[in-house]
Amino acid sequence: MDRKALTDAELKTLYEEKGLSQGEIAHRTGIPKGTLSDRIKALRLTRGRARAQGPPDVYTGTLTQPQIAALPELLDW
Repeated sequence: MDRKALTDAELKTLYEEKGLSQGEIAHRTGIPKGTLSDRIKALRLTRGRARAQGPPDVYTGTLTQPQIAALPELLDW
């Protein structure tokens, strides 16, 4: 792959979906890391889909009395 052939879509695939580091992409493509870093920032790419989505939602509110009453049944399930 030469530096003119790396499209934004290909960069997104390598960086976000395959999880390659900027160093690995630079090595494979011959594009300087600084150039890759600028493109990644401009495209707002993030590494790995799981990290991009953030942590799972966790309920932090107060349970109602019916919800509390249903807990033993839920635990038995």
